[in-house]
Amino acid sequence: MHQEARFDAAEPIEEKALNLIWRQVSIDLSSAIGDQAYERWFSPLNLVRVTKDETLVSVPNSIYSIWVENNFKAELDNSLSHYLRNHGPVKYHQLAEEISEDSMPADAEQSEFNLGVSKPGKDGDQKEKESSTRKSGRRKKQGHHDCPDLEKLRRLGQKAGLNDQYLFDNFVIGDSNQMAAAASDAVSKMPGGRYQPLFIHSGSGLGKTHLLHAIGWLTLELRPNSKVVLLSAESFTNEYVTALQNKTITRFRNKYRKVDLLLIDDVHFLANKMGLQEEFFHTFNSLNDSMKQIVMTSDLPPHEISQLEERLVTRFQWGLATQILQPNEETRTAILRRKRDEWELNVSDSLIDFISGRIHNNVRLLEGALIRCSMVLNLNGGKITRPELEGIIADLQSSCETKRVSGDDIQHAVAEEYDLSTRDLTGRRRTARVAEARHVAMLLTRELTDHSLIEIGESFCRDHGTVIHGINSLKRKMEKSTSIRGTVDKLRRSLTNNRTSKPEPENPFFDRVDEVQEL
Repeated sequence: MHQEARFDAAEPIEEKALNLIWRQVSIDLSSAIGDQAYERWFSPLNLVRVTKDETLVSVPNSIYSIWVENNFKAELDNSLSHYLRNHGPVKYHQLAEEISEDSMPADAEQSEFNLGVSKPGKDGDQKEKESSTRKSGRRKKQGHHDCPDLEKLRRLGQKAGLNDQYLFDNFVIGDSNQMAAAASDAVSKMPGGRYQPLFIHSGSGLGKTHLLHAIGWLTLELRPNSKVVLLSAESFTNEYVTALQNKTITRFRNKYRKVDLLLIDDVHFLANKMGLQEEFFHTFNSLNDSMKQIVMTSDLPPHEISQLEERLVTRFQWGLATQILQPNEETRTAILRRKRDEWELNVSDSLIDFISGRIHNNVRLLEGALIRCSMVLNLNGGKITRPELEGIIADLQSSCETKRVSGDDIQHAVAEEYDLSTRDLTGRRRTARVAEARHVAMLLTRELTDHSLIEIGESFCRDHGTVIHGINSLKRKMEKSTSIRGTVDKLRRSLTNNRTSKPEPENPFFDRVDEVQEL
């Protein structure tokens, strides 16, 4: 976003503007740290107040504030600085002093970074009662149909790992996703039937995770006693490794083989992990034999997942494997209009038509463009110029054209930047320069690839605990050293900005509005 489009914290910022800012920060964070980490740690947070003295963020309890401060401070600060100026440091406001088990993020004690706080016992559900009307930077959705006990449903969903932003009610159906939506509705109402398992695959940001959560919510609404679990394949992997290390594999198996509905996101993460595939194979068989429903999402169809055992490929195709395609312009326009009305944004139909005509491949990018345009309109008295709009679109288009980066690419780029060899990065040398370069490479591998911590450790001939320590150590240094931060930013740009571009055709939108959109 252009420098002049930032909100000035020296002046009062209205709640509507805070909503806009947090929505965009949410999109930025989801992209920067991954959907799973975002859903776990940021979806319950809200931007409450911004002044020159503080930037106040509400959290359910101290676990969230400690975790975010220790692990995601740089990402949060960086995103906020894009939309604010003259604002004070981030501070946290707890909605509830007491911590309940239900308000803990799913699998908190087995997450990637060490929180340093033991999990307390169950202590009520105060968080849910004090939930604000703004959640995850978005307006609350309408109720889950006519459920007689909405608070109970929310608690059940939270315990299952569900996000209440993702419902069937707010999923826009078009030609590109009609089959996936219909099948998702069917397994919610008739689990363990003809669509067992249901396998949904698509590119990033097209709605497969939305459907996964929606299935969970509708299942709990129709059958509140159902045991529902949603998690990513990476979280399943981390729990499995922890269970092996702690000799608690029986408890792990009981947890996942005795559910009524298992929702696995990004199942392609199982690729090339033979021991894990063996475990998942038996989990799959146990649930299938018990007529329990399994739903999986993936970037790829089953037969295209690299080094996935044939017996798993076969089982993944037993029921229905359906693809979500990129939405056509009509669907993109419908999505934007739904979001505009839902978020009460003052954006014209002609501006929405322009956005939907330029951004084609990702619903998140569509939402990001809508939010950014609304922010500019809010700051500029309801006007947006052609350069401003083109700048917004260009930023988002460049982000979706970023090339895929491999771990080898990162190691070579970092080694060249630090005048080292890749062998230095994977070897045992521990000089300050080598250690810093190694940690930079670990951080960028974590950010720019889908490698797990275990895989990153293996690529550097180290264990995943060393990777965690190295990344955290580097983040602390980056907060204090502009030089290190600049080096990391330079490498990140170099690795991701190898793009091709072509001139965009003129759009009649500007012919109609004579360079300036007034709303």
